[in-house]
Amino acid sequence: MGRGVKFDAFEASDVRQLADELGARVMTLDELHKPTMHRDRPAEREASGRRSTTLRTAFGIIERHRVKVWVRNAYKELARVNA
Repeated sequence: MGRGVKFDAFEASDVRQLADELGARVMTLDELHKPTMHRDRPAEREASGRRSTTLRTAFGIIERHRVKVWVRNAYKELARVNA
């Protein structure tokens, strides 16, 4: 279905019904803050000559905090599904 916040089509689908019949667990991940999710800093990438791969250099302190909270919540949801 893709990335997004509206999953009505999935909830009403035959796939969801089959998943329920087979006892599959469905998890929900909150949406990451859009500006953080789409973050791109071409000036920094050009200055360094390569794309940064660490949170410390790719994001500011607020963005890092948003990602940490999102990851923490994602792990909680995974734990719930695996319980």
